[in-house]
Amino acid sequence: MSDSMRVMGAGLKAIENRLDVISGNLANVNTPGYRRSAATMQIFENTLETALGKGGRRLPIESTMIDFTQGQIVSTGNPLDVAIDGAGFFEVKHDDGSLGYTRNGRFTRDPLGRLSLPGGLTVNGREGFIKVPETGQLAIGTDGTITADGAVIGRIKLVDFAEPDLLGRGPRGTLTAGPEAVLQRVENPRLLQNAYEGSNVVATHELVDLIEAQRSYERKNRAIKMISEASQALMRAAQG
Repeated sequence: MSDSMRVMGAGLKAIENRLDVISGNLANVNTPGYRRSAATMQIFENTLETALGKGGRRLPIESTMIDFTQGQIVSTGNPLDVAIDGAGFFEVKHDDGSLGYTRNGRFTRDPLGRLSLPGGLTVNGREGFIKVPETGQLAIGTDGTITADGAVIGRIKLVDFAEPDLLGRGPRGTLTAGPEAVLQRVENPRLLQNAYEGSNVVATHELVDLIEAQRSYERKNRAIKMISEASQALMRAAQG
């Protein structure tokens, strides 16, 4: 394979990844607390060919990272809706006991009366799950303290990470923290009741990126076709 074809092929794969990222963002434009993925173009050198003395080949690759920019806070009037204004994540527990982290604060009351997210994710409090009564006046303070008719029933656990970039995608829209992710306290937490944080995906920006990526893909496809046709013509000429 020629150097030009190798570079073009790597470029096409990078753009395909970028298109997948944009599609995923657009699919979650209305998902509460969703953090968009950002595609970043990088260049790497083929060290094997360098070691063999054939010279380095700098090829484009597309990597992804999570954009932690805060989304718009939406007022709802629902007392179980909670938005994080500033740093931090809600800690939730999956059915298998594993932990996940999210900015989605559209909470509900599960069949066992626990504060949860739809789909069976239990919201962790400072001392385990929080049981929410069916009736009574519910109030959630800026520090996450929950009261029902004036009596404290729990406090929402809010956590942060020293390096959020180490978080990865988890099941049911949550984020996961690997062993290298270091938990840290949220200084001066600010939770807002009767509201939730929306997705930080801006549909118009994603559509512009989508159009640009599609055009780039088409240009590279045309270039590959031209290089292929030129190579075939040279081969035919060499064969007489």
